[in-house]
Amino acid sequence: MRKFLTQPAFKKFISGDIKILLILAVVLWIGHYWHSQDFGLYADDYTRIPLGMGISFSELWVLIKEIFILFRGPGRPFHPSLIFFFSFIGGNLGGLNVLYLFGYLFLLINTFLFYKLLNRISGSSFAFMGAMAFCLFPADTTQIYLTHSFGLQPALLFFILASLSYLSNKRLLSYVFIILSILTYETLFPVFLVVPLLGRKWDKSIIREMIGHAIVLTIIFLVDYLLRSLSGGGRLSGLVFPDMITVPLLHMVQGPLVSLGTFFYRPIQTLLSLDTRLIIALGVIFPIAMLLLAQINPDPAFEVISIKDIFHQRSFSYLPENWKKMLKIAITGLMMLILAYPLTFTVRAYALSGRDTRVHFAAVIGASILFASISVIAKNLLKNGWLRHLHTFILSALFTLWIGFGLVVQRDYVLSWQYQRDFWSDIVRLAPDVEDGTVILVDPSGLTDVRQIDANTWNLPRVLGYIYKFPEVWEVVPRVYRLLPGWEKRTGLGESLFQVSDANVVAPSYFYTVVESSQVIIIDTDGDELSRRVEPFLAGGEEYPLKQFDEEQVKRLEIGILFDYFFFAQ
Repeated sequence: MRKFLTQPAFKKFISGDIKILLILAVVLWIGHYWHSQDFGLYADDYTRIPLGMGISFSELWVLIKEIFILFRGPGRPFHPSLIFFFSFIGGNLGGLNVLYLFGYLFLLINTFLFYKLLNRISGSSFAFMGAMAFCLFPADTTQIYLTHSFGLQPALLFFILASLSYLSNKRLLSYVFIILSILTYETLFPVFLVVPLLGRKWDKSIIREMIGHAIVLTIIFLVDYLLRSLSGGGRLSGLVFPDMITVPLLHMVQGPLVSLGTFFYRPIQTLLSLDTRLIIALGVIFPIAMLLLAQINPDPAFEVISIKDIFHQRSFSYLPENWKKMLKIAITGLMMLILAYPLTFTVRAYALSGRDTRVHFAAVIGASILFASISVIAKNLLKNGWLRHLHTFILSALFTLWIGFGLVVQRDYVLSWQYQRDFWSDIVRLAPDVEDGTVILVDPSGLTDVRQIDANTWNLPRVLGYIYKFPEVWEVVPRVYRLLPGWEKRTGLGESLFQVSDANVVAPSYFYTVVESSQVIIIDTDGDELSRRVEPFLAGGEEYPLKQFDEEQVKRLEIGILFDYFFFAQ
């Protein structure tokens, strides 16, 4: 052991990699998890997280086996399986706080492995810049979202491992990892097409290698498409002409422009969101960022060249080798950024806020490489004088404001969870008499939402079943729905029947139903506090009597897996 600790390689690891890991760990924690003790569950989380937290190991095993046998997910079986698995582990070890710790570790591992990937491609300055852009990537605001942590970050882990394997000439292993990636979340898959360009010279042999690489990836893609089609699920199996052509092309134009634009738009948003606490935080972070970035010197291997020299070169081939290499890396990064969007069919590529920004998830690879390349090129062009200090100042300001934007996003997550807890406290207080088949419709006019994450929206029908365990003899468990604006004109069917559908609620389609009005509770939100409507509902000239409160119908229900999270401090 003593001999091992004195080895030069180990000393280098301690002095270099461990220092970088610690810096990235601190930046990542402040930028994404500083307020994690006050985070809760959001939107898609309710689909799988509570179920994973509350089942037994034998039930988990049966559930995962069924997902793989039936190729569910949809069409990406590792995605739900990993969410269920980590929810089960975290739920048994300590609940939501442990789950967010797992999410932090996932993102930290990916950030550090990405740093190692970039360090393999070029130097440590390039790798550090890219890793910082990676862990603070401003386009995607869903990194801390548990469904993202357990369902998307593993796909990113497999992608980075595939890239490291490919650049280490372990081609077969790299294809195994990229298969795992597409079976977890598919949008990263096209990005892998240009990974060979990062590892070797661009000569005639690279053309043959790229053709062979493309053939292998095409076979993998077609097999995956076939499996998804046979299973009847997945965004890849539901494409029709001409959308399968026009949508990818449109997204490949829109997405890169939006994701790159956020590198400069998010700092503006941060400045517009300043309060006393944020000003103090940024005031502490900025000088530390200046000190760190001042330690990064221009790469001594780069030949001295000026901006004037670049424009006077007769062709690309006349540039020094290191400059050509960095420009090729930048071009590859841009290609990776464009290829991050062909498979983003279900979400608009110009999303700037909320859970839809997951459309930019795969763009983190190309955008970070492109940012790091430009930063290094600029740093080596400005080796002396005040321009170099200005470069350090600008980078420090960007990193600081990206961290600040992360704190702004966290603030929205905290607010969303508080709004949810307040909402469910009111629902439980106003509707203690729920019974078999009860439907609770919530008027949306007085509900408060936040910008970056949903609060009390489309997944409401699932939640009450995790707050309470309803009797097994009940055929239809009570559900809560958020109504759409103008819902009053699109609800009554006549004969005292209420229709719950996409015409009047925001909810998954498998929760649509038709119910007797006497089983309906309407919650009004337009006022100082939520209230339960008592008088009959009028629609189309017909009167619909609502469910009336009856103390004898109030039953003592068994509490569910989420009860304590909503009604007691974590």
